[in-house]
Amino acid sequence: MAGKTMGGPLKLSRLKGTLDLLTMGGAVNLKNSDLNGKVKTMGGEVILEDVTGDVKGSSMGGKVIQRNVTNRSGEVKGREVNISTMGGDIDVDDAPLGADLHTMGGPIHVKSAAGFVKAKTMGGNIDLDAVDGWVEATTMGGNIEVTMTGDPANGKRSVTLTSMGGEVVLRVPAGLSMNIDVELAYTRNYHGEHQIISDFPIHQEETPEWNEENGSPRKIISGTGEVAGGKNTIRIKTVNGNVTIKKI
Repeated sequence: MAGKTMGGPLKLSRLKGTLDLLTMGGAVNLKNSDLNGKVKTMGGEVILEDVTGDVKGSSMGGKVIQRNVTNRSGEVKGREVNISTMGGDIDVDDAPLGADLHTMGGPIHVKSAAGFVKAKTMGGNIDLDAVDGWVEATTMGGNIEVTMTGDPANGKRSVTLTSMGGEVVLRVPAGLSMNIDVELAYTRNYHGEHQIISDFPIHQEETPEWNEENGSPRKIISGTGEVAGGKNTIRIKTVNGNVTIKKI
């Protein structure tokens, strides 16, 4: 099945076969189907729910939600979750083979992922509830909250979290081997909290002078430490917000 509409929603259910559909302005809702192919909207949200097969959903300007998408053997979809939107939320229920997510303006939420998560937004919070693997997360204006799960000795588990203006919270298993590197900048006109809080031992230093090279005068609090051999690099950078590293 293939088709295109210049403006209107696509509501699809109980389909089987191959799909290639595009709407120039409307939501896409695909449920309870067995399909290969793709669905795309230029301006609206995309929901894939209870779908068997290899289907990719994308939006140029809306929320993308994926829940319970599996292959025909009942296992997880045979590739990573890859979602890009020009201006909308991203909400992923499960990404058993990893996720690469990018939005130009909206929050990113992943309930569960394995392998890795790469998440980038130009303006919104990033919440990764359970990641069994490595993480790269960047927001130009929002908070980041990440919880790592699984065997801390198994595979790559490095973490890079960058916010240009927000709080950063990282929860890690107690036995994770880490080399911690935190940089927290705060500007002269900022009156909120700005401190590094860690359940693990780290050495903290603060620059004595205000630095004006990056616009607003700022000072930098840096925190470094090695835990259990320092195998995985944990790098966190933010401006005008607390950094919290918690043991779970």
